Amino acid sequence: MLLLATLLALVAGMHPAADFRQADSTRPTTTLLTSRIVEGVRVSSVTFTFRGKPVRALFVEPKRTSANAPGVLFAHWLGDPQTTNRTEFRADAIWLAKCGIVSLLPDEPWAAPNWFERVRSTRTDAADSLAAVARLRRSLDVLVGTGQVDPARLAFVGHDFGAMYGALFAAVDTRPRAVVFMTPTVTLREWFLLDTRRPPIDRIAYERTMRAFDVAPYLAKARFRASLIQFARHDEYVSAANAALFANAVPNRNRTVRTYDVGHSLAIGAATSDRRSWLADQLR
Repeated sequence: MLLLATLLALVAGMHPAADFRQADSTRPTTTLLTSRIVEGVRVSSVTFTFRGKPVRALFVEPKRTSANAPGVLFAHWLGDPQTTNRTEFRADAIWLAKCGIVSLLPDEPWAAPNWFERVRSTRTDAADSLAAVARLRRSLDVLVGTGQVDPARLAFVGHDFGAMYGALFAAVDTRPRAVVFMTPTVTLREWFLLDTRRPPIDRIAYERTMRAFDVAPYLAKARFRASLIQFARHDEYVSAANAALFANAVPNRNRTVRTYDVGHSLAIGAATSDRRSWLADQLR
């Protein structure tokens, strides 16, 4: 169906659009695995269901919470194997919890070992991209469903693939009021085609299909109220031109763009400090 819709859009001379309405309509089931106090806040390991399968996550909250705390959903990057999982933003979430903010940090599909090289495929990238956005929507359902979070004070933070899928998610899900995008580019296909060992059988057809996931047309319609976009000056995966294209696609209302003298990981204290303080200000 996606391929048919894409081809029809191309024939009509329009930018193809993906159908992101495929959210998980079942009631999320969350299971507590462990819980402990870290630096004066509570860090819990949980699982929740997405389309019948468990997703591991960290739930970080102040030691004492109310029913109307701000909430943040984090989506990690694909990079260092040690942090390509729910732990990438653990320190951020602990810092925010000290400000009274609740966070959910799920494992994304690319947390699977060798996801890029062995799990994902050009044959399934389109379907998997739809599922990745639906999974983020389910994650936000879980965060709101805790009963501790004010649905009117929600934010999203994503890095690398987390930022790319987060841009699509934040454009179709109107609940986050503030978003942080870290080192995103403008097309998913650009990154997927870096895998030269398993090229698509028909590259032209693949690019036409995946054009439905180019982020700029979605960002132009996004409804979030504020955005922080963080880029790296020495990014080996995002060119300065593509960074500018992404930033310019974000609605120009309370938009902040910052570039740091570092690589794609954004592992620099200034970026971390800016992100944390910006979130606290937006959700205060």
